[in-house]
Amino acid sequence: MINENSTKEEVMEAVKQNGSALQYASEELRNDREVVLEAVKTDNYAFEDASDALKADREVVLEVVRKHGHALQWASNELKNDPEVVLEAVKQDRIRFIRYGDYSEEMQLNMVSSYVDKFSNKLKFELLESWVINKTLT
Repeated sequence: MINENSTKEEVMEAVKQNGSALQYASEELRNDREVVLEAVKTDNYAFEDASDALKADREVVLEVVRKHGHALQWASNELKNDPEVVLEAVKQDRIRFIRYGDYSEEMQLNMVSSYVDKFSNKLKFELLESWVINKTLT
């Protein structure tokens, strides 16, 4: 079991086995890009335990949401409103971050539409098109 005094090597070994071990690492290691990205490989919820700095790092967030779109919920507010980041999350996750509840298709479309209202018309079209394509695949 790791703790706040564990070395980077110990934490890397632990998160390779179970990404949720990240929660027990020191703040310094929860702010280490390599450690966090390794943790997310084995536990897609591990990003919740990443440092605020990494949750605000556009490059890291893009890498994470391209694999686990729902991880957008843990990104910084600024990145939750970044059109490219949102689009990548929607493309990857079939808008699971919106579908946590039991919503009708019409309600889901309204939610997606209202979520993307702040973006340009071109991006709105891409997001809605992605929703429609993903909806037909599910």
